[in-house]
Amino acid sequence: MLPGIYAVTVLDENLCLATDSVVIGFKNLSPSVYIGNDTSLCNVPEWDLTYTGSAPHVLWSTGKNKPTITVDYTGTYSVRVTDSVGCSSDDTIQLVFNYSNPINLGEDTVICIDTLNAQIIVDAGAGFETYRWSTEDTTESILVTWEDVYWVSASTAENCVSTDTIAIEFDVCIPFLPGCDKASVIAYPNPTNDIVTIELCEWPAFPNVMLLYDAQGRLLETRKSKLRFNDFDLSHHAEGVYILKVLGYSGRETVRIIKL
Repeated sequence: MLPGIYAVTVLDENLCLATDSVVIGFKNLSPSVYIGNDTSLCNVPEWDLTYTGSAPHVLWSTGKNKPTITVDYTGTYSVRVTDSVGCSSDDTIQLVFNYSNPINLGEDTVICIDTLNAQIIVDAGAGFETYRWSTEDTTESILVTWEDVYWVSASTAENCVSTDTIAIEFDVCIPFLPGCDKASVIAYPNPTNDIVTIELCEWPAFPNVMLLYDAQGRLLETRKSKLRFNDFDLSHHAEGVYILKVLGYSGRETVRIIKL
């Protein structure tokens, strides 16, 4: 059937006529509507849904009747749009809001090298599927023994990513002061730039054995001496912490030396 005016005339047995007509028309096609594909979001506090068509009447499942709405929770959202002649169309979208915990590695930190093993554990915290550190470690935490700027990037199972950065510095916080009234073996100047003097406060008549190690425990120098004062030249060694072990008459002593 085509659009138009359709009329009918009837004649009864008494020759009475009756007529009627009707207008047949077709409304416009339903308006198009598209508000996007189903979407999984990461660390996004809110999301805008927008109808961009020309239909004058818009009604969202939230009850809003404007072209754009802002949503902030996981759920299914739908919209119905109606044109000027009353034809309607619908569309639906599923939104999932995912979040990853923030990482806090702490404030930038200065570690005092006044202990034999100056170090710090930096922890990104639990709740992540994978971890990637600037050191190429993939664990939740790392042990830091050298000063540097360290960063971590951690991902959840939904691929939501959190990051943080911390600067670690090692410094001499407490000076090392010579004095035989405080120890049987002392080192000065300490810290030193080159020559450090090792004083054996209880030196015997037979040799002491002195062993110089770096912070990683590698033996750098071995020396036997019957002298009270012994000089070690650290000028050709890198900056850092060195350990001198003295084996002799008074037993075993350990001295920490800082090379600047």
